[in-house]
Amino acid sequence: MSTTKTIIALDLGATWIRGAVFDESLKVLRESRVASRDSIQGKADPNFLRSKELASNLAAWVKEQGLSFVAGCIAVPEYVDSSGNITSEEQISWSIQPSKLLEEATGIPWFTESDVRCAAIAETSRFKDFLYVTVSSGISHCLVIRGEPLTGAFGRAIGLGTMKASDGLLTVEEIASGLGIARRYHALTGSELNAEEITARYASDEVARKIIDEASSELALALNHASMILDPGRIIMGGGFWLGSELLRKLTIQRFEALMNGNILPELSDATSENSGIRGVGISAWRLLHAVPKSD
Repeated sequence: MSTTKTIIALDLGATWIRGAVFDESLKVLRESRVASRDSIQGKADPNFLRSKELASNLAAWVKEQGLSFVAGCIAVPEYVDSSGNITSEEQISWSIQPSKLLEEATGIPWFTESDVRCAAIAETSRFKDFLYVTVSSGISHCLVIRGEPLTGAFGRAIGLGTMKASDGLLTVEEIASGLGIARRYHALTGSELNAEEITARYASDEVARKIIDEASSELALALNHASMILDPGRIIMGGGFWLGSELLRKLTIQRFEALMNGNILPELSDATSENSGIRGVGISAWRLLHAVPKSD
């Protein structure tokens, strides 16, 4: 067997599950992905069965190559406590912790981490102090101080999207995330389109325009609240929907700057890439592995 040590990383999102095999230098040796759901309705990857299949396929490839794999890490769009246990069921339907399931499937130890903390960790090669905000199928945040993500007392310092929106009924995520936009459009029109398709109709579709305007306004207000509370010098914006939609970025930044008028405006930067999340899972896997005391 090769002496090359590898880890398996899974980034379980509300739309896609991305998987990769990394070596110790964080070189990607293998990549794959599967859809995490078949419809915009309901929750993603019930009981992690799709994640299990993807992890098993990647583990089989590692064995075929004669490589040594030492651990795995799965990033999830849920609250994760300091013990690596999921403590919420916002996006994923589950009845078993994924670390146990994936360890049984692959024969290696697994860690679980919040997806936004992993994505934020991927940006620490550029900056050490910042607020990371992801706008994708969901919305969440992570404050990074001196290169370390702030987890909070219960692992819940990521909940920007769970804040109530200005109507006091829906959350920011339900209005401004990619999945929230798709669900609102479906409820009003009966058409099942993704957020990118809805954004493309902004100029010609009154419903699409109303939904996107409300989304950018609520996201700008959430960024304003976060800035006034946390006083970050820099905000890094990531997530597939944010990086893929010039219109959403333009509208949100305009409204955010207007709300911050008279206050110190933090520097705004885009995340390295849409794939920085899976890289962050790889980094987290090695960090968590090295943090585990070795048995005698």
